Amino acid sequence: ALKAVDVLKQVRLDVLENIQNRNTDNDWLLDVAAKSYDAPQFEIEDVDLPNEGKFGPTESQKLAIKTGISTPDYSLVLGPPGTGKTTVILSWVRYFVREGKRILVTSQNNKAVDNVLERLMEEPEFNCLRIGNENKVSSALEPIILDNKAPELQKELFHQARASLNKLTIANEVI
Repeated sequence: ALKAVDVLKQVRLDVLENIQNRNTDNDWLLDVAAKSYDAPQFEIEDVDLPNEGKFGPTESQKLAIKTGISTPDYSLVLGPPGTGKTTVILSWVRYFVREGKRILVTSQNNKAVDNVLERLMEEPEFNCLRIGNENKVSSALEPIILDNKAPELQKELFHQARASLNKLTIANEVI
């Protein structure tokens, strides 16, 4: 574990050195570091948030949710444990899925991803896949880890292919 901390420290130092030397593929990152980044202007949309029951988002969480939905590039939500970051992320996922988008939830902390996926697994409209070190994944997520989910995904793919082939065959017979 100490080795990993040393590696992370070195990676961070290398990033800082690259920024200092203006050696980066992300030119905007240099502007952010120099505090000269001109962030795109946007207005926070007044998005209707679904009723989340008696434990719905707080006012500050609602603001974070709407800001994340409205921003043209990216939005960060930071805070200590228990401040509702998972609630905000879940709302973002629900919103963007309703908009027909696919979502990638990632973190350097396995537990953060697991918290989001454990809640989404309870909602039948979500089809989730957990990728990562299986030894560090919550046991509640075993059904959706890649090795366990792959056969289900393969069956669905074959079913869809067979249905498409049947449609093509029927269309060909009509012609």
